[in-house]
Amino acid sequence: MLPRSEPQPDVLVARRARDRYAAAHPSAEGTLLVTEMAGSSLHTDRAIERPIYARQDIVEVWTADLAAEVVHEHTDPADGDCRSVRTAGRGAELPVAAPAVDDVLG
Repeated sequence: MLPRSEPQPDVLVARRARDRYAAAHPSAEGTLLVTEMAGSSLHTDRAIERPIYARQDIVEVWTADLAAEVVHEHTDPADGDCRSVRTAGRGAELPVAAPAVDDVLG
């Protein structure tokens, strides 16, 4: 693993920054949901990027396994990984963990 790796998620939902909104870059602290669309990158997304998100306490990470047509929802980050994983296929629903309105607005 690269010591200074910075994953670039395919989808990121983050609370807005209160100051300099237009110039602000989302921080791990403000990130509510990360989604990785994994085709050929499935191994990297699972083995390298997901632990990085967990170490940053990102509370919800989805990995869309495009070949298997499933989404893995990873929650409850601790000790460099996520303690809870749910998998859903086509036709199923994975509700996003609903943050408080104050969490979204910052």
